[in-house]
Amino acid sequence: MTRLEKRPSRNGLWLGTLLGLVGVACGTQPGTPADAGSDTGGSSSGGAGTGGRASGGTASGGPGSECRSDSQCALAKCCGSAECFGFYCGISPSQCQTPTFECDTDADCPPDGTCVSSLKETCPQCPSRDCVYPPPLCSDGYTCQGLRVCDVASARADEHGCVAPSCADTVTCPENYRCTAPSAVDDGCRLLTCTQDADCDSGYCLNGTCSSSVAGKCTAPPP
Repeated sequence: MTRLEKRPSRNGLWLGTLLGLVGVACGTQPGTPADAGSDTGGSSSGGAGTGGRASGGTASGGPGSECRSDSQCALAKCCGSAECFGFYCGISPSQCQTPTFECDTDADCPPDGTCVSSLKETCPQCPSRDCVYPPPLCSDGYTCQGLRVCDVASARADEHGCVAPSCADTVTCPENYRCTAPSAVDDGCRLLTCTQDADCDSGYCLNGTCSSSVAGKCTAPPP
C-alpha cells in the first residue's frame, strides 16, 4: 500500500507568512525578547563623577593644599615660605659628645660677666654655658650701626645705647605694614592683622597677618 504524506494546506501557509510580517512590523525578531535591545542606550549621565573635585587637586587639609590658617591643615602648618618651621633638628641631644663649658657660675666670668646656659643652634642641639658680658655703650666708644644714632638716655635705645630711626620720624612703612610701635629693635612698622585677603594692601592673609606674597600651603614638618 502506498503511504500518503499529509501536506499543509495552502491556507495554513498564507497564515504563517502573515503572522511573520506582523512580527516584523512590531519590531520583534524571531527568538529575540522584545526588551533585549535596550541595553546600549541606558548609560547614566552621572557616572563620570566630575562635579566634586577639591580645590587644588588634593584632599582638603592635606600637604600641598592651599590654606589661610593652620586650622585648615591636618597634621601640618599653613606656610608661606620654606622657613615656616624655623630651626629644626631631628637628632636627639643625647647624641651630643660630652660638652666643654666656658663657665659654671658667674664667678668664672670676671669682670662683671654672667654665665649663661643655652642650646646651640647645631644639629644635634648640644648644651652650652658661656660667659656673657655687658655690651659696650656708644657713649664709651661703640659705633652705632647703619642709621642708628647714639642716645643712651632714650627709652628706645638698644643694648649699646643706639636708637634706630622710626616711622614716627622719617621712616615710611611699606605695603601691609602700619606705624604702630617704634622701638629700639625696629622702625615701628607692624604687619597688618587680617581675617581675609581683602583686609590686606596686597598679597594674602596668612595666619592672621598680611605677611605673604603667595598663598599658603599646608606643609608637613621635616622628618
